[in-house]
Amino acid sequence: MWLDDVSFLSELTQLEYLDIGFNPLHDLSPLRHLTKLKELDLGEMRTDDVALDISSFAYLQNLVTLDISENVIDDLSPLSGLTQLENIIAFSSDIHDVSPLASIESLRMLQLQNTSVTDIAPLGMLPNLEILYLDSTNVTDISALRTLPKLADLALPDGTEARGHAAIQEALAQR
Repeated sequence: MWLDDVSFLSELTQLEYLDIGFNPLHDLSPLRHLTKLKELDLGEMRTDDVALDISSFAYLQNLVTLDISENVIDDLSPLSGLTQLENIIAFSSDIHDVSPLASIESLRMLQLQNTSVTDIAPLGMLPNLEILYLDSTNVTDISALRTLPKLADLALPDGTEARGHAAIQEALAQR
């Protein structure tokens, strides 16, 4: 049995963790009322290639971890004002533009493997980014990563993995 309506959740305003992945949900607007939410898992929503409308996420000011993996996401701009957001899990999602993430200075972990992202220059603005997975992407210019002082775990588009600041700097210098 699948969950296809989350309107009942709007009354659960004290909720801090929600996992509703693997459900064919199209209307996520009731989630805007869950302003105390810290973790939200929407992995593999089964929306038949219809893009998820995440505009209501702009209200989730306490969100720390967001899993939007294996979904179609046309617009990440609702996330740009989420100043507490530390972790975004978005692997195997149809994401193209990561520029809205450039303003989320709290971001520590970003999983973009197997996405349609090609330009990661905006990620160079993330001073707290520690973990970045770009494997299986078409990213060619990784020069922006050289400015990330806390980057400690990196998976590059060609499958190369580097852990630790010195290993990352060496891997970046070779490209």
